[in-house]
Amino acid sequence: ALLAALPARRRPLVAAAADYWFAGRARATLCRRLVAGFPVRRGGRGFDDLAASAVPALARGQAVVVFPEGTRSRDGSVGRFRSGATRLAELADVPLLPVGLVGTRTLLPAHGRLRRTRVTVRFGPPTRD
Repeated sequence: ALLAALPARRRPLVAAAADYWFAGRARATLCRRLVAGFPVRRGGRGFDDLAASAVPALARGQAVVVFPEGTRSRDGSVGRFRSGATRLAELADVPLLPVGLVGTRTLLPAHGRLRRTRVTVRFGPPTRD
């Protein structure tokens, strides 16, 4: 939903869970080709992965999608934000563009099946705070 809402010419890189999306060859290929995903470890040293892949892309003017919670919510509530996106923006000296996604839990619940539903994407103003 987020990638569809962005201009095609500005196709971003997407941070993706290494333990899920890059655990097998087929899933890793799918993630790289469909959403330009790159692996980020969730069990430690994830920021190193973010910095290595995202800083050069941001320096080229490319967008990078980082989900600040690091995982999907099981119950739909907003989880605790991790510091990676903020630290990355600061390191690369770029603003953050906050994005709200509504309806994705119905579209694809954690450990569920893909379902047809309306998804709303809302962009906030860029910020350096």
